[in-house]
Amino acid sequence: MAIRTVTLASASVAFVLLLTAWPSYADEWVTDPATGCRIVNPNPIPSETITWTGECRNGLAQGLGAVIWFVDGKLADINVARFTDGQWNEDQLAEDVRVKVLRPLAEAGNAAAQNDLGYHYARGAGVEEDHVEAVSWYRKSAMQGHAPGQNNLGYAYHHGHGMETDVAEAVRWYRRGAENGSATAQFNLAYMYDEGTGVDEDPAEAARWYSRSAEQGFADAQFALAFMHETGRGVSLDPGEATRWYRKGAEQGHAMAQYKVGFAHFAGYGVNQDDSEAARWLRKASEQGLAAANTMLAYFYENGRGVPVDFAKAISLYRKAAAQGTPTAQNNLGFMYEKGRGVTQDYAEAASLYRMAADRGDPTAQFNLGRLYEEGLGVVADLDRAKLWYRKAAAQGNENSQQALARIADAGFKVCNEAYEPAYVAYAIYAGRDDAAGYPLYDSQGWRYLGVDECTTLWDPPLNDGNYYVFAESDGGEWSGDYPFCTLDRSFIFSRHNAKTVSNASSSRRSKSSSAACSSPTG
Repeated sequence: MAIRTVTLASASVAFVLLLTAWPSYADEWVTDPATGCRIVNPNPIPSETITWTGECRNGLAQGLGAVIWFVDGKLADINVARFTDGQWNEDQLAEDVRVKVLRPLAEAGNAAAQNDLGYHYARGAGVEEDHVEAVSWYRKSAMQGHAPGQNNLGYAYHHGHGMETDVAEAVRWYRRGAENGSATAQFNLAYMYDEGTGVDEDPAEAARWYSRSAEQGFADAQFALAFMHETGRGVSLDPGEATRWYRKGAEQGHAMAQYKVGFAHFAGYGVNQDDSEAARWLRKASEQGLAAANTMLAYFYENGRGVPVDFAKAISLYRKAAAQGTPTAQNNLGFMYEKGRGVTQDYAEAASLYRMAADRGDPTAQFNLGRLYEEGLGVVADLDRAKLWYRKAAAQGNENSQQALARIADAGFKVCNEAYEPAYVAYAIYAGRDDAAGYPLYDSQGWRYLGVDECTTLWDPPLNDGNYYVFAESDGGEWSGDYPFCTLDRSFIFSRHNAKTVSNASSSRRSKSSSAACSSPTG
């Protein structure tokens, strides 16, 4: 029998059966018992026969026609194709040509042709798109007990194509198709139980129908069943069984299943840990454009996991996944720019990429962006913004951000004398009032003497919100500290931090110098 597959949008929606291009085949034949006409059978199964509607020459199918498939005498499927001496012509037929072959068969009552003609109307393939007409043909097919037609009618009810949405009716038709053996209908019915759509949510019943579909080789059902074993939903939690089903889907080309098999080998989940095998499966998924696989394979190339270290390939794959909107890839690509790994070091580009991922909620990127704000790398140093991003990441359990916030809170306010002679330093807190001239008044917290290259913490944590002045007296030289300030000969100079909490010694924000509202040092 010719292989029939489905076009899949994602693993979490119902699907409609489609026809596909013909696969390669071996020289096995199937015969139309009424005419003796033969065709090559690409995928033979027991008790299978055909009816060929086209020309037969020397006992072999010739030209354009329909192959109607039967298993144990029951209608199974239909394919429109062109033959040369019984061999499938692999040239893709125009859709309007298919419709011309299908329509008379559908009008004559062939349920498989009715279902396929309905599909053409649903997709506007060879005819003008018309969901009402599609439903009419699906219903004719379904009422004859044709499982694919029952599935597709259920799909129309499920999604409101050509009629009002009715999930209960969708379940009813999915169930009929499932009970008649359609792997697609079994998958769709399982999905309804999995999500509690049109029926009460029932993970065990979902797993039962996923299993029936998976046993028939339906790749999406194999993936779904694997995921249920991975999570213990509706079935036992079983890493080995999960990976076994992921592998079955992967071997059929299911990209997400390929990624899962790769990850299983990377993590030693249900299989032996094997980076080389992990890389092999990740590459297969990456070649299909799966963003998660692009990201993880890039990580392998970056770190030499199962493949030689290759920063250029890592950058290329990270870039692809980042363009697909993957936060992890955006963060990791940002790290490559920050460290200059495979690219010219560029803190601004790193910050831009970290921000993309941080805005999407990635906690690692939020921490990294906070760190750049704290250190003033690629952005203007801004301790408040640093703390904002640290808090976002910490709220998601990011330990680095939690530690950063604790470090900031415990930092105090440190200054160092980098002049060539001893000096005095002190700080004052805003008194909450101004003097007659309108200058704010500050209460001095005392002075400290610092020798050359000595440092001191002016006050200990925790710090309170408020306005602070830092004062210094020196005969010259430069000072460094949390909020750096310059000095004038034999004058008290301050750096002002308005209505903020002064915290750690990593900010490089600078304030204007002034000699106003200062008093002589005492004690």
